[in-house]
Amino acid sequence: MDIPNINFDNLVKTIEQTEHEKLGYASILFKQLMKEIKAFNSTLDDEHETAIYLTSAGGSFNFVVTHVKFKDPYLIVFYGILDDGSEIELIQNVSQLNFVLMKKKRPDPQVPKRQIGFSIS
Repeated sequence: MDIPNINFDNLVKTIEQTEHEKLGYASILFKQLMKEIKAFNSTLDDEHETAIYLTSAGGSFNFVVTHVKFKDPYLIVFYGILDDGSEIELIQNVSQLNFVLMKKKRPDPQVPKRQIGFSIS
């Protein structure tokens, strides 16, 4: 009886890749984003809140983040509010995820500070 020649290194890589695909890349990135955003938010005083600044071919803008969620395998979704009060939903592929967290003065410090929500979808 012939024993098959198995490349165990390739087998392990295939199993690990399959496990990452089950988890999805977005879910892995989402966990790190949560940590970074929470850490940034914890440095702000009561007069400021976390905003995201984006630059793309269409121009640049910023918005206050109200909620973040992911959709495996490759999407991160940011919800927020523009300066004029309009709601915004930004859908980003994990391969194109580039933004700057910035502190932004709250329009009305008398209103309770918004907390950023995180959802697993």
